Amino acid sequence: MIMKIKLATFCTLILLVSVCISTDIESSDNNIYLQTVIKKAVENQSRPEKDRQRDIDRRPFEVMLFSGIKSGDVVADIGSAGGYYTRILSDIVGPNGHVYGFNGKEFARIFKSGNPTDPIAEERDNVSSVMGTFNSPVFSEPLDVAIIILIYHDTHLSQLNINSEAMNNALFDALKPGGTLIVVDHKAEAGSGLRDVDKFHRIDQLLVKQEVESAGFLFIAESDVLNHPSDMHNTMVMMPAIRGKSDRFIFKFIKPE
Repeated sequence: MIMKIKLATFCTLILLVSVCISTDIESSDNNIYLQTVIKKAVENQSRPEKDRQRDIDRRPFEVMLFSGIKSGDVVADIGSAGGYYTRILSDIVGPNGHVYGFNGKEFARIFKSGNPTDPIAEERDNVSSVMGTFNSPVFSEPLDVAIIILIYHDTHLSQLNINSEAMNNALFDALKPGGTLIVVDHKAEAGSGLRDVDKFHRIDQLLVKQEVESAGFLFIAESDVLNHPSDMHNTMVMMPAIRGKSDRFIFKFIKPE
């Protein structure tokens, strides 16, 4: 009897080990496949030359890998502007996914030829170009992921009168339970709050975390791939000496299931 119990226990352990090994292999295969898809999207020669020249500073491969965005996902590129990330996302999510390139009416004065994401939507079946208000971004289907890259601080610019709290709440509602929000922006001095938004186009990362969490999101991870320790956080990010080399944070939040 004791021998049978030990044999059964041993068999159970073997089964569990086999399942774990199988799961690890499957996870590894999925990760390799995702890396291949992202690499292909970034290296797509149809991307504008001006975008590809910025890749060395913006590191889209690493940012997209950290985001976890995959084939079939529905993604909103908030503040898509000329579509630097919209095109990359379009290739990553593929024909079974969809990308919403969202631009705010608050920036209409700088879009001299209309919504700059429109031409991308005309070229790509899985892209929709949306012009709305940052106070209430709306999409025609629930989102798997929303990204806000280098524009969150702009929602606090004094001349635009954007309600960032309303925006965060709207994005929370737009995402599926378990959905992801990615925020990338230029770091300001820790504890500075909104002090340097207008002057330097930088924002305190602690404030961003607090604001997003206040909308109901859970902070789950950050990446240091865009860190630049030599940046003293006291320079306008558009200045030639610092442009593309500012110290940036990358935060990942989820909407609880």
